[in-house]
Amino acid sequence: MANYSAVILSTALAESKEKHTPSVRLQLHATQKLETEEEVDKNFIADLWLSDKAVERTIKTLRELGFQGSSMADLNYPEAMQGLLCEISTEMVEYNGETSEKVKFINKPGSFANRGLKAASDDVARTIAQRFDAALRTGKYHKQPTQQAAYGRTEVQKTNPYAPKAQHAPQEEEGDDLPF
Repeated sequence: MANYSAVILSTALAESKEKHTPSVRLQLHATQKLETEEEVDKNFIADLWLSDKAVERTIKTLRELGFQGSSMADLNYPEAMQGLLCEISTEMVEYNGETSEKVKFINKPGSFANRGLKAASDDVARTIAQRFDAALRTGKYHKQPTQQAAYGRTEVQKTNPYAPKAQHAPQEEEGDDLPF
């Protein structure tokens, strides 16, 4: 998979040939490979599908990319999103014995750089904790804590009890000079 910075050249509404699934078709021009910052000059065609299952995601993506129209018909004009920036992820696919690079994902600019860890919502974290806390506290890999748990305390512990102890440098003699 490769990731590129790209610009939208044009848009159109379309349908797939076999199932007649509607889509928003984007013509994209990739200008930079994001992993290496290498300049590239590649054109891609991508479909954002408008099937019952995909329509909400497609509309969300269009809005994130900057589409401000009030009707899907606006997307049938090539200039509807012309010049807007995006990031695309591609994959190599084989079709009729030929391998080509196809767009797999289209995201707003900056998405590739922000693909770090995303914490679960509080509700999901609570559900996971309830399900697996017993396994954490018991069983083969259980380790006795070196410090009592702070159950019922309102104060949040500010240091990691498992971190190595810091070694302090010897203090210099007091004098008139103040360190800056």
